[in-house]
Amino acid sequence: AAGAAREAVRGFARAARSVEYAGALAGLARTWRAGGLPAGAAESPAERMLAARADAGAGQLAAAFDGSLAAAEGWLERGRTLESARAFSLTMTLALQTGQLSRAIRIGEPLRARLARSDPAAAAVVRARLGALRLHAGDPERACRDLDAALRVLPLRLGLERAEAEMHRATVEFTAGRWADYLTRTRRALDLFRRSGYWGRAHALLVNMAEAYIYLGEEAVARRQLDEAAELAPRSGLHARGLLLELSRARAFSEEGRLADAARAFAAARREAANTSVTLFDGMLDTWQGVWWRRRGQPVRAMRLLSRAAATFATLESPAWVNVARLEHALASGLGGEPGAALAQLAACARVSRHFGDRKEEARVHLFAARVRQRAGLPHQLVLARALRMLDSENYRVLLRKERDVAEPLLAATSTEQGSRPAARGAAGTVGHAARRAPASHPAPGAGGAAPHVHVALLGGFAVERGGLRVSPARTAARMLVAALALHAGRPQRREALVEMLWPGSPAGAGRNRFDVALHDARR
Repeated sequence: AAGAAREAVRGFARAARSVEYAGALAGLARTWRAGGLPAGAAESPAERMLAARADAGAGQLAAAFDGSLAAAEGWLERGRTLESARAFSLTMTLALQTGQLSRAIRIGEPLRARLARSDPAAAAVVRARLGALRLHAGDPERACRDLDAALRVLPLRLGLERAEAEMHRATVEFTAGRWADYLTRTRRALDLFRRSGYWGRAHALLVNMAEAYIYLGEEAVARRQLDEAAELAPRSGLHARGLLLELSRARAFSEEGRLADAARAFAAARREAANTSVTLFDGMLDTWQGVWWRRRGQPVRAMRLLSRAAATFATLESPAWVNVARLEHALASGLGGEPGAALAQLAACARVSRHFGDRKEEARVHLFAARVRQRAGLPHQLVLARALRMLDSENYRVLLRKERDVAEPLLAATSTEQGSRPAARGAAGTVGHAARRAPASHPAPGAGGAAPHVHVALLGGFAVERGGLRVSPARTAARMLVAALALHAGRPQRREALVEMLWPGSPAGAGRNRFDVALHDARR
């Protein structure tokens, strides 16, 4: 570009109108800037923006934050409102990773107001990003309002921005326990990212979806999502992508109880972190490895990592993540012999979970409090009964399997108490009933004795025998449902996961209707 700086700057500016060129030109812009820009090129917002993208990909997050912010201001001065909004979108993404949420929100609000007067679509792009920041900052209600308002305004021509807004809105649905809606929204966004060649965003979304499936207890589905993300990793250009993949794999193994496999995955994640460290991801790694140590019966090691994670998240202005680290630290502390401080901390965590509207997390807190009280020899039945009621209301009983080191001592003790006191009433009776209830995949014997044996054959054609008699559902969907349940015999499956498995990408309402019809036919 020597001797043709003005024409090169114009080329960068033209390319900036199409986001699909950003990745290809980012490295060029960064190299040009590092080599010393010619006169007149230093103030180009297009060149600044592309260089900021390259800085972000290389892990230079502070430089990328400042560069994208300068680019947003430069575009706005030139009247290029959409380019300004897109530059500020990168600023907000970096704010999540650098702990500058409050600063980004303070800057973003006046920018949105200025854009709203001249370009409602550009203002909606900024508002969607503000909603994402508020969600991470612990204000889900306002986040929901911002994201819904942005989606009403964003035009179809801004497909990428709409998909990203859908992705953030899906996170709100997940927090509220509306998992079918979450899967529908994320699948829709993922399809758009793939069709448009936005490999970095597709990779990040696949990892996020895997984390959601882990949370729901569908670790096998999560690993398939991670395998797909690994295939996209070379094209994604994301900094620390290897760390994210290994961390999610480690967490899936840990939640599934495969602690030896988790150990190897955590070791791989630590190696990745040594080469490509990001503060947010480092805190996540400390959190989930601390949980793994607690599950291995090492509360002191767990407390050390979880304490460091809570301090890390506090610097990032991420109250939701701080709460996760603190509630896990409180459990480890209680199991390590400090019940008083642990119960006080768990009570504080329950208040935070209620503020966020996350009843699943609140149920987890009560389950942990019951275990700490049991370990300390304190009455725990009422607290356990409350936890189980909340898990039932949230359809989240899978937590008892995921946290088996916490749940099994509680339920075993309750069953023993009920066996010695058959006439017990009240809360203890409620807990005993919950502890004895068989999972859906193991029906209780009927009035006439043991339930008939069911044999399902899948090799060489589908066939079912019940009590020695050949039976077969009439509908193909019902046969697919029976086959899916047979492949996971002994492991209850979530309705939302089955809908996604059998009818991937279908709208939430249509998927539920198809499932209900298939289930009715299968039960006949």
